[in-house]
Amino acid sequence: RLGVTTSSLQWLGEQLDTLKQGLEGAEIALHEFTEEHSNLAVSLDDQQNIVASTLDQLSTQLNTTRTRRIELAARLSALKDANDEDPLKVFATPIMSNAAVGHLRERYRTLLTERDSLTVNLGEAHPKMAAITAQLETIKRELRGEVDGLIASAQSDLHEIEQVEKGDQQAFDAANRLGVELSLQEITYRRLQRERDNTSKLYGTI
Repeated sequence: RLGVTTSSLQWLGEQLDTLKQGLEGAEIALHEFTEEHSNLAVSLDDQQNIVASTLDQLSTQLNTTRTRRIELAARLSALKDANDEDPLKVFATPIMSNAAVGHLRERYRTLLTERDSLTVNLGEAHPKMAAITAQLETIKRELRGEVDGLIASAQSDLHEIEQVEKGDQQAFDAANRLGVELSLQEITYRRLQRERDNTSKLYGTI
């Protein structure tokens, strides 16, 4: 019995030395991992909460920007489609709501009425008819210029919002990658913690 007890004590002593080395190794591994990832100065739970909140904000911002970009693209398309030769056939909302365009359309309509009236009394070849026709052509050019200006402005606005959307998307992707990285860090960190705790418990038991 004494021999068995002695052998058991020797075996336990060897196991104790082995476990002590394992515990020291587990503690060092956990420490080195924490040192390597300086962000662990803040708890992973807190970091993940921050990232989740950031992702939510960026997602809302990205959706708002994307909606605005779609609206501006539709506006530009309507302006291009409405750039008609006949000022009275332009019905696109962005054009109709423009004060300068409205003024030109009214002048154009007035001159058309005047020309129709003079045609009956003076005929097509009368100098006054030629003058009114020239004025109508001038208004057409001015109207085309106004519409082209609206198109250029819409193109500029669309380009700007596209750049904003691109930046929002990049920020969202970066935050998403950070969230994935934190999840991977948490897996490794929890594993190292379990190894240390389990080794510590077994060491204490031995």
